[in-house]
Amino acid sequence: MAVLRIPIMYDRSRPPYVKAQVRWDMTGASASVNLVVDTGAFDITLSMWDVQALEVARGRLESSQFPVSGIGGAADTFVMKGVSIAFVGSGIQDAVFRLGDVNVLDDSGLTSGRGLPLRIPSLLGRKFMEDHGFILHWDFARRIAYIDIAEPGQRHGWRLPTTSGPSRSTS
Repeated sequence: MAVLRIPIMYDRSRPPYVKAQVRWDMTGASASVNLVVDTGAFDITLSMWDVQALEVARGRLESSQFPVSGIGGAADTFVMKGVSIAFVGSGIQDAVFRLGDVNVLDDSGLTSGRGLPLRIPSLLGRKFMEDHGFILHWDFARRIAYIDIAEPGQRHGWRLPTTSGPSRSTS
């Protein structure tokens, strides 16, 4: 049984995304982010644009030796430690995941490939969804899309929020 249903927002003007709250445990800063649902991406990856919303300077992140490649080109990455993410949905509770390391794209939010520069979004990747019991539902004909998250517990690595977890932003 799913405890949380997360609506996927989509229209023809932008890629499909879910709303989430990201918190950097080192400072307690949190920010709203839109995570593009990308089954071709591996894990959760944050854009430098969204990390800067947490008021994290690039110099406070560790360099990574693994660049990320995609349709728009390649980008170097940083590693951000101690990140929590809360998915807000229409279920009984929000789902809060405490992540060890998160990759951050070192591109100041812009692609470096051919053509006009585009802002690279933060991503919700396939492996993260698989590892945490996400069930993706898509009905293109009726324009309905959502993610169900299974019950919390050790197997899927999430918990119900506490007062010290990510807080919802009013902005």
